[in-house]
Order: sequence, then structure tokens, then C-alpha cells
Amino acid sequence: MNILSKSLLPILLVAFTAQAENVRIRVDAGDTARPAAPMSLNLPGKQAVVVRILPVSSADAPLDAQVQKSANGITVRWVEPAMKANESHEYNLSLQDNGTSGGFQYVSGDGYCDLLLGGKPLLRHMYKYESPAPNKSSKPFIHVFGMHDEGLITKGPGGKMESHHRGIFLGFGTQFGNFWDCKDPAVDQHHVKFVQDEEFASTVAARCVELTDWIAKGKLIISDRRQTTTWNLAPGIVLMDFDITMQSHAGDVKLVNNSHHAGFHFRTNEEVEGDKPSLHTGNVTYIRPASANLSKDDEWHDCAWVAANFSIKGNPYTVMHLNSPTNPPSVYSTRPYGRFGASFNDTLSEGKPMNLKYRIIIFDAKKYPNLDLAALTTYYNDFVSPAKAAVEK
Repeated sequence: MNILSKSLLPILLVAFTAQAENVRIRVDAGDTARPAAPMSLNLPGKQAVVVRILPVSSADAPLDAQVQKSANGITVRWVEPAMKANESHEYNLSLQDNGTSGGFQYVSGDGYCDLLLGGKPLLRHMYKYESPAPNKSSKPFIHVFGMHDEGLITKGPGGKMESHHRGIFLGFGTQFGNFWDCKDPAVDQHHVKFVQDEEFASTVAARCVELTDWIAKGKLIISDRRQTTTWNLAPGIVLMDFDITMQSHAGDVKLVNNSHHAGFHFRTNEEVEGDKPSLHTGNVTYIRPASANLSKDDEWHDCAWVAANFSIKGNPYTVMHLNSPTNPPSVYSTRPYGRFGASFNDTLSEGKPMNLKYRIIIFDAKKYPNLDLAALTTYYNDFVSPAKAAVEK
């Protein structure tokens, strides 16, 4: 695990007086180059709304900012443009009483909730659907829409290959039943609700929180809280941060690693499988870090992330799946038919919640056709050692 030292972290410096309507911001890249990255800053005692971030240099364009209010102050979110090593940016943060609108929007449907970006569907949180045997698989998942009006770039129920693989999904085997395929009618993941008080959507980012129960033979085995924060990182780049907390309600629950099914995975649209689908054929190619070590059957150890390249209806995409070093030691599995993700073996003990963090970045490869190992590594480095925001004393 390559964690950047604290001396390399970008530092956000803010200086203001109690009466000031503008807050001066400075962002330093440190000794490493940075891709466009999500940023946030807490301003205690402030209850205004940030309309936008104005660069001190008039030659630079203003940045959109999003504000989330709380009793203690406000949290400001924005996307920091890419920076060269040792580069710095300075801004004036405008504090006013009314803010911008537009960008992201949540819209509920029958058994799903869509996240729109600019009025177009981007994600679809699926939580209620029927599927005939033998393709029944009852668990929530997230569909992803393409960026060129081609529809879904992820797989739904059914299909010729691994019918239980659907969109972005989470599941494990346990001694109480198998929660990654959920084909046993007595074993399923049941959507409980969305926590609307924690939901927000604006020009910069959107967040939803979903509660799910894992039930076997009528008994609650695990409950989980899935927080998904989606960022409009740049035209043609969407970033999703997943913060998942799992709790046992049945003593020590063994989370069993089946690297091809269990864990946190992404499954592409069936179009990429090719004319004769099989486990070891397909039209998806992968980029992995140099440390990645193939052990057997598409399993990769010492692999912190993978990036999948594929096309849907002639439109190329790169999807990067990043595994946090704070997760249990994990193995990546990458199939050429379009399923890839990270899994692990561990025990979930009652009274000891487990927190998992993942990031998925979707690139429109028409706009970003040259994402090589070096470029993708900068996105991983920013994930594990993110930019830090601080208020100057």
C-alpha cells in the first residue's frame, strides 16, 4: 500500500473575519500532481449558502459549490481542477443567502430510485423486482446509464451468464445461507428504506443512504447501511464513493469469499460477452497496478484497483473499481465477460460493525481515450490520500 506522506497532501487554507462575506481559499498540490478531485470543507458557525467559488485570477472560471447545512455550520463541496505538482490555486468563497440549483436530482419510481444529472438518468437504485426461476435473485443493486443515451451499461436480471450478477452489487456467503446469489427463496437481501434526512442533490454532488436487511429463513442475520455519494467530477467523469456499514444480528457471521461472486462487484451490460458467452471469453480488457499478482482463475492478489475497458453500442467506457486499504485484505477477480470486483474472508461479530469503503469512477473514453497505468494511479493515490481541507488559525 503506497500512502502519500502528510507532507504531500494538498492543504486548503482559509482566512476570514467574522464580518467577512468572502472567505479566501488556497489549495496547494504539494509535491505530487493531482487529477480533478472531490473536495469538502467544514465552516463552523456559518449558516450562509455558498453560491460559487471565485478564482482570484480573473482568467480562471468560477467553480460550482454545494452546501449542506447543519446546526453547527455548513459543509462546502466542490471539485478541485487538476493540479500540477507544487501548483497552488486561490479563490474567494462567496457566502450569500441563496444558492444555485440544478445538476443532480433524485426521482422515485416503482421499485427504484433514479439519480438524474442534467435531467438525464445516471444511476438507478433497484430494490424491488420480480424475476422468474431459475433466475430469481433478491437483492438491491445499482444500474448505471451510459453517457450517450444508449441506455444501461450494466446488466440486470436474467441473461445467459451468471444471472445473479447485476449492476453494482454487494453480497457474501455465510453459514446461514448464500447472500450473493439469493436463489434460495428463504435467503434474500431486503430493502428497508432510504434515509431521506441524509439525502442531498445539487450541482456538484448527490448522496443517498439505503438500509438493507439480510434475512435467512425469517431471521435477521445482517443489516447494512449503504451510503453512496456521487460526484460530477468533470464532463465525462462520474465518481461514486461507497461507505458501507454492516452489522451482525446473529452472533459471529462468517463472510465467505468466493472471488467470482462475493464481495463488491460491477457487472457490465451483456453486450460485452460476445457471440459465445463463457467464463473465460468476452470483450472486456483490464488495466491493473504493477503490483498485481495473478494466482489462479482470474484472481489477482496485491491488487488495489482495476480498470475495465469496454464498449456499449459503439461507445467506449473505462470503469475503475478502487478498494480502500482500510478494508479487510482483499482479492480482485476480473472476468473478460464483464464482471469485476473485490472480495475477502472475515468474521462479522455481533456488536462490532464492519465499515467498507469503495470508489467507482466511470470515464467516457471518447473524452478520455488515453487512460494508462500512470494516469489511473493518480486517481488511486488521491483516493487513499485525499486532499485535506483546513481553516487557517
